[in-house]
Amino acid sequence: MPKRKKWKKDKEQSDTGGNKKTESARKARDAFVCISTIATGILMIVAFCHADEVWERYPGWIRTVRSKIPTVAIVRETIAQEIHILLRHPASRYLMGFNFISFFFRDEKYLYENLSNDVAC
Repeated sequence: MPKRKKWKKDKEQSDTGGNKKTESARKARDAFVCISTIATGILMIVAFCHADEVWERYPGWIRTVRSKIPTVAIVRETIAQEIHILLRHPASRYLMGFNFISFFFRDEKYLYENLSNDVAC
């Protein structure tokens, strides 16, 4: 913003869009914090309610399991590994956000193959 002279107090400072950008950045930050808090809460609910299923499907290795309840990171990693099974489940077609993803499904035998061949540049 331009420097404001002390003797020009009666003139209004022109808006150069800086306030709009600051407000937009603040809204984006607040939305990110809100959505990440909701996602963490959902992962915690899954950790408490489905602890045994998460530990059965956990793809990693932990030297010492300190608690029966998995951490948020373990739940996130387990869901990330199992999301393709969730999306192929017949009930997932009723979930609003998953309808547009079905076009991008791959066969399970090609699931972890390099995606660069599929992307048209």
